[in-house]
Amino acid sequence: MTPLLTLALLCAPQNEIDPEIEGFRELTELVCMDCHRGSTDAGSTAAARMDFESALSAPGQHLELLTNAFAQVRQGFMPPADTPGGGFDDAERDEWIQGVRALTRDLEGAPAPATLRRMTRRQIKRTLRRLFGLDVPVERFLPRDASGYGFDTTGDTLFVTPLYYESWYECVDYVVGQLDAPETDGGFDLTAAALEDNEAAAASLRQFLMLAFSREATDEEVASRRELALDPDGDGWRDVVRATLLSQEFLYRVEERDDGYTLASRLSFFLHGERPGTELLAHAANGELDGPEAAAKIVDAMLADPASRSLAEDFATQWLGTSELRD
Repeated sequence: MTPLLTLALLCAPQNEIDPEIEGFRELTELVCMDCHRGSTDAGSTAAARMDFESALSAPGQHLELLTNAFAQVRQGFMPPADTPGGGFDDAERDEWIQGVRALTRDLEGAPAPATLRRMTRRQIKRTLRRLFGLDVPVERFLPRDASGYGFDTTGDTLFVTPLYYESWYECVDYVVGQLDAPETDGGFDLTAAALEDNEAAAASLRQFLMLAFSREATDEEVASRRELALDPDGDGWRDVVRATLLSQEFLYRVEERDDGYTLASRLSFFLHGERPGTELLAHAANGELDGPEAAAKIVDAMLADPASRSLAEDFATQWLGTSELRD
């Protein structure tokens, strides 16, 4: 089962309380609480800052924590065998998994919408490399991402201040200055000759915007950018690139739609640490992410891709608390 299908199952609302919740609570208190106690001490570890006590008392306010814990326990990463509480045997692991499902299913209504998040510095770097084939030194321009619950992908910390946006503007200027002409393996061609041809311009602009926004571009977006490119007082395709990268649709992960493109975006950010590429977006456009079997095959292929290394570089290092050594 894919992480997102797991999340959908985990958060599916139900009306009846499952009796397995009590067993889940007992296991959590016995095995998990020694390490995950919600400590606010300055020297506390990332594990200690995860507040299972609050999650048990108000699960609706801690769905992200429960979802992350669900994935870790289900895959056998947690709890470790040397846990003070003794870890889980197979029967206890199954009981815990069923209990957390029951606990979250009992919540009234749908889960609260996720906080709008911008891309992290590493996600921006990888996405720019995919778009333009450039290894952009984003760390020269953008501040280090803040951490929440031990991870730098927490929505509450990924906001944009005026100073951040000013730094991002300088980074975009750097990107534009490094481009001779934006014509890459992404399949778009924003050279002057291509943009002067109406049909070629529409196709190239649509492909560029799809890769930049992780969704289909609207006719208005395509038309406005072609007009921008052909403005005699402007800077041609450079204005198109600049306007697109400065758009909130690029900088933020807009995932409010319930479609294949949103699933493609979430899968790509989780497994590859960047916006989805041409192939994954094509799967979304063709409806190949709608069924669990087809989606599972695509996830397997994504995990086999070297880009899945980001799971170790981003998630695992922060989960284990070793990211500080890397940075």
